Amino acid sequence: MSATDAPAEVPVRAERSAFLLVFGGALFLSATLLFAVQPMFAKMVLPKLGGAPGVWSVALVFFQGVLLAGYAYAHFIARYTSARLGAMIHIAVLALGFIALPLALAEGWGRPPEDGQVFYLIGLFTVSVGLPFFALSANAPLLQAWYARTDAPGRNDPYFLYGASNLGSFIALLGYPFIIEPALRLTDQTWLWSAGYCVLAVWIAAIGFYVNRNAQNVEVQRPTSAPATVLQKARWVFLSFVPTALLVAVTSHISTDIASAPFLWVVPLALFLLTFVLVFREKPVVRYHILAILLPALLAYVAADWLLRGLVPTLWLIGLHLFAFFVATMVAHSRLYAFRPASDRLTEFYLWMSFGGVLGGAFAGLAAPYIFPTILEYPILIVLSALTLVHTERVDRQQLYLSLAIIAVAGLVAVYALITDTTVGLGRDDVYRAAIFLPIAAALLLVRIFPLASAMLLASALLVCGVIAPRSANVYMTRSFFGVHKIQDYRTGVFRVLYHGTTLHGAAQLENGVPKPGWPEPLTYYHTQSPMVEIIRSVREANNSVRLSPVGIVGLGSGSLACYRQEGENWHFYEIDTEVVHIARDSGYFRFLPACAPDAKIHIGDARITLADNDLKHELLLIDAFSSDAIPVHLMTREALQLYFERLTPTGVLVLHISNRHLALLPEVGALARELGLQTLWKQDPPTGDYGPRMLATSLVVALAKNEVAFGALASLDGWNKIDDERATRAWTDDYSDILGAFRRNLK
Repeated sequence: MSATDAPAEVPVRAERSAFLLVFGGALFLSATLLFAVQPMFAKMVLPKLGGAPGVWSVALVFFQGVLLAGYAYAHFIARYTSARLGAMIHIAVLALGFIALPLALAEGWGRPPEDGQVFYLIGLFTVSVGLPFFALSANAPLLQAWYARTDAPGRNDPYFLYGASNLGSFIALLGYPFIIEPALRLTDQTWLWSAGYCVLAVWIAAIGFYVNRNAQNVEVQRPTSAPATVLQKARWVFLSFVPTALLVAVTSHISTDIASAPFLWVVPLALFLLTFVLVFREKPVVRYHILAILLPALLAYVAADWLLRGLVPTLWLIGLHLFAFFVATMVAHSRLYAFRPASDRLTEFYLWMSFGGVLGGAFAGLAAPYIFPTILEYPILIVLSALTLVHTERVDRQQLYLSLAIIAVAGLVAVYALITDTTVGLGRDDVYRAAIFLPIAAALLLVRIFPLASAMLLASALLVCGVIAPRSANVYMTRSFFGVHKIQDYRTGVFRVLYHGTTLHGAAQLENGVPKPGWPEPLTYYHTQSPMVEIIRSVREANNSVRLSPVGIVGLGSGSLACYRQEGENWHFYEIDTEVVHIARDSGYFRFLPACAPDAKIHIGDARITLADNDLKHELLLIDAFSSDAIPVHLMTREALQLYFERLTPTGVLVLHISNRHLALLPEVGALARELGLQTLWKQDPPTGDYGPRMLATSLVVALAKNEVAFGALASLDGWNKIDDERATRAWTDDYSDILGAFRRNLK
């Protein structure tokens, strides 16, 4: 370069660097908005469906589906329209998104149906946020395609920009529970998001006009590289299917057992997006061979835990599952990046990748709850994750035959066990454990030499040991939109227990394998000396009456509380899940409801909706609603408590059962009582040694009333105290909640 050329070269280099900053910034903001809206809007929808974890699973599937539509639209724009026309069309689509601003639940969508909640949710999401989300979803492939038309650095391989955009997604998701949710009301969040969307629309319009200003309307860019083969497309789909399906399964597992809240939803999704940042680059942060060594060991342990349960404490186990998910996703996305095509086929690559993501989300979030009676999709995805390590070009005929033989033998053993009802008794647990660990250990040893055969060994262990389970297996199992319900006969037929997820929701005594005759004694949290029962007795005495009428119970479970109903009392149960009603009333597995309150009215639907729909005035209203171990947040807000007291008599008492392994909720209740001017009493009954022998469980219960007189003699009983006034705690509302704060307090 001559001296005379130097001055002209400087602005050219500056312009190229500016392109990188402008495109990178637009992609960062677009991804931030794209993924911030997911937990924000799903939180707005939660009260409609009782805080069910299934809301987030459906949300993931919906957003994946719209993402596929956006990628298909971007592919069409890039392939079949001129550069200038394509830019004008996309700017118009972004402008259409203004119709939905500021974001809110669409009007006219009232009470959800008793069945078909999935279709209700998809419709609500579509009309509420479909347009702006569709416009945002096309930005990543389109902006990368536009970037390839510039002279900016890396224009021949712009896939690194996809990793940069996912950095914005990652920051948005982690920022939501740690910064946005604790600090801002939902109303403020929607206005802030809407402002960001407007800024982005103007930004992208400027990029589109500038980059394509010299393009001709007749110009249509055609790819010059070789088209992708069927095998390449199948790889793209498979390597996108597995991590997305695993994302839904892991999220459902975690949010069911702690709380259905954005705080927990966003962690797996943030890890999912972080993998793109780490591997969609020329030099990945973690080398593939390290991931290939880690993944089999992690999958083996997760498989063993799925079969045996309880190998490590819950929180450690959640961390393990998340780490295994993270590594499995890293492996799949590393291979996906390795199989990327040339930049002129970039939009086609993203289209097939998104298609695989939609299939994965639909499998785990929509199909699995109807196909499988329990979370069987999780072990299936463990095996599929192991298959991502398989390099098809290295699989010879010998390994293929060996793999087929392994899975065939396992299938025959499983079929034989099903036909003959073969199980492993409780006295033979060592045999069962050996049957689990031996094939898993063999799979670990073989993974480097025969990865396909190793994956089939892992599948065999899960298949056979899942069928030949210990004798304490389920008596009955069913699955609904709201989770998995299991009935088990415990301690050699002495007790029958009901689980939702991994949390006990009721128990009954057995005699000769059937419910014990006579008065069905309530157990677990509802035993005769429990805090809830003490409240029922005290409120009766305070009203100088032998009976209470009407009484409202939110959350049916096994129906245990029905057996504290007195003759002549009018009890109403509020239950969102029709499967729970079947278990408690119609199945014959529990006698509480049929024996003690056969004429009790059961209101189906979310409690806030059904309570608002009737004019009953209860003397006692007990909120005992759980989804596994999670208490639906919208049932503990200021608006919820205001509704409850509208449905109570002037001397009525509200009872909140807030037992929880992971969240400290007493300060939240205290803050609500302070704001509403309510009197409180709470009790945590001390743990005893009777949980195992007699199935008596400890519980944390709060009673609230407008006047202390309503409590009767409750304050004089052992263990009852007023809630300390913790003014540092902010009361939850429908517009604000802070699950993370409750989680932190519990850790302390």
